[in-house]
Amino acid sequence: ERASADLARRRVACLHDAVRSLSERSAQAHRELKDFLERWETSPAPPSSVAELQQALASPQDLEAFQSRVKTWQEHCKDEAWLRWYEAKQQWLAKDLAIAQEHSELLRKEKLSAQDGLRRMEEMARSAKREKQSLLHRSEMRNTDKSLEQLMWTQAQSVKEDQQLMQRKLPEVQAQLEAEKASAEQTRHKLEDTRRALEQEQAAERSAKRAWLEQKSKRIALEQSRLARTCCLKRAKATGVELEFRGGARACVTQAGGSVARVAFLPPGPPGGDPLAKLRVDPLAKL
Repeated sequence: ERASADLARRRVACLHDAVRSLSERSAQAHRELKDFLERWETSPAPPSSVAELQQALASPQDLEAFQSRVKTWQEHCKDEAWLRWYEAKQQWLAKDLAIAQEHSELLRKEKLSAQDGLRRMEEMARSAKREKQSLLHRSEMRNTDKSLEQLMWTQAQSVKEDQQLMQRKLPEVQAQLEAEKASAEQTRHKLEDTRRALEQEQAAERSAKRAWLEQKSKRIALEQSRLARTCCLKRAKATGVELEFRGGARACVTQAGGSVARVAFLPPGPPGGDPLAKLRVDPLAKL
């Protein structure tokens, strides 16, 4: 905000300087005009332009030429005034542009400084966060050590009690273990028999499926070969033939007499889909 106020103040000062320069030029021009008018009025002899005008009044051509020179001089003065105005305006705009460029460079430096400060603050925040995490981890580790000690003591007591219980239950457990081993052996034999039967069934199923796929592949190849043709002979008579095109369109060619033949084109019926669409489906997709 302070930089924006300083920029506005410098631009206003630049504009004031330009206005003051134009005002001084205007005042100088008014003084020169006033001095010229005083010399004109106090001159003992009439100026050369007045004498030239008096001579031109006698001839319309000379008067017109004099008026043309006056207009030319007036346009020249106007052009000179515009050139001086544009020169002053160009100087003012150049100064204003230089002020804006200096302000932009100052803002860029301030932006870089702010970014650098922000990076340092972010680094400090990350460092503080890491330190906090480290403190939390150390605290958690101390709590974990205490929990582990308590857990180890509890487990040691539990192991001791389990050992005592196992010593009392050992004969009973051994008997149960032997019974479970015998049952597991019987189950293993049953599983082996079941697995062999399942493998035989799967082999038979794969063999049947392979034979069915080979038959279906041959049928699809024959159907594709038939449908790949552009047209086929549908019906043949003594007086003509009937052709059927891909898509269901038909054409009847009949002999009208001599070497003249008549051709009748029959468009396809209601749309029923492309006959090749069914063949484009992967034949193994349903397996």
